[in-house]
Amino acid sequence: MHGRQMIRGVDFNLLLLFEAIYRTRNLSAAGRAVGISPSAASHALARLRSVFNDPLFVRIPRGLEPTPLSDRLAKQTTTALEAVSAIFDQVAFEPHREHRTFRLAMTDIGEHLLLPRLHERVTAEAPGVRIETCAPPLHLLHEGLESGEVDLALGFFPQIRNAMRQLRVKTSKYVCLVRNEHPVIRDALSLEQYLDASHAIAAPAGDQRGEILERTLKHAPLRGQIAIKVLHFLALPHLVANSDLIATVPSRLAESLHPSWNLRTFDLPLELPRYDVKLYWHERFHQDPGNRWLRGLIAAHYNNE
Repeated sequence: MHGRQMIRGVDFNLLLLFEAIYRTRNLSAAGRAVGISPSAASHALARLRSVFNDPLFVRIPRGLEPTPLSDRLAKQTTTALEAVSAIFDQVAFEPHREHRTFRLAMTDIGEHLLLPRLHERVTAEAPGVRIETCAPPLHLLHEGLESGEVDLALGFFPQIRNAMRQLRVKTSKYVCLVRNEHPVIRDALSLEQYLDASHAIAAPAGDQRGEILERTLKHAPLRGQIAIKVLHFLALPHLVANSDLIATVPSRLAESLHPSWNLRTFDLPLELPRYDVKLYWHERFHQDPGNRWLRGLIAAHYNNE
C-alpha cells in the first residue's frame, strides 16, 4: 500500500505508542507513557501490526524485542513526531525561547516615552526578541499592518481604517512650554500672551496632531507668528529652552522633561480637543501569540503609568 494511503488508516496516537514501546520495550510502560490502559495498548499494537503486516515487537524473557522493520521505522517515527510537534509548537509563543523581530510604527514621543520601559520588559522576558521602530506614511502603514511588515502601530492615527483592530491606551491633552526666563510670560499664561507669542510647532509626517495644531493656530487671531516648524516634537523643548518661543506639545511629553530643561508648563488658554493614543494591529494577526504578547506588554505599561 502506498504511504499516503496508509496514513489515512493510522491514528497519530499509534505512532506515539510505537515510539514508546520501542523506547521502553514494555507494553504496559508504553501505555502509561501515552496515557492509555494496558488493554488499550494491546489493541493499538494489534492495529499497528495489521497496518504494517509485521509483528513489530516479539516477546522475549527480558521484554519486547523489535523486529528489523521496527528498527527501520523507529528513526523515521521519531523524526516524524518531532516534525509534527514543531508544527504545533509554532502555535505557542514562549518569550524566553523566541528569536523574532517586531516592528512598531510610532512617533518620536512614543519612542521617547515607551521604548526604555518596553526594552526593559522585553529583555527580561524574551532576550532573543528584537524591537525595531519605523514611521511610514499613512498609506504604507496600512499596507505594512496588512502584510505583517509592521506588527503594531502606536499613536494618534484617526485616519486608520476601521478594518484595523485598535485599543485605546491613553487619552492626552496639549499644554504649553515656556522657558523660565521668558521676558513676558511669568506665573501665568493668558490668551493675549499666547496670541502675541512667537510659536514653535511640530508637524510629524502622517501625525494629525501637528496638522490640527497648525490649523488651529492659523485660524486663531495670532498677532505673533509660527516662527519655526519642525518634524519632531522632541526638537521643541531644546528650541524653547534657548529662545523666547513657546511651544504647544502633548502633555505626556511635557511631563517627561527633567527639571534641568529649565522649562515651565502651562495649561492652554484656548480650547484644543483631547486625543486618544491607540494601539493598532490588523485582524490577520489578532490571534498571533507573539503579537498578543507584545500588545499585552504595551497595554500593561500604560495601565501602570
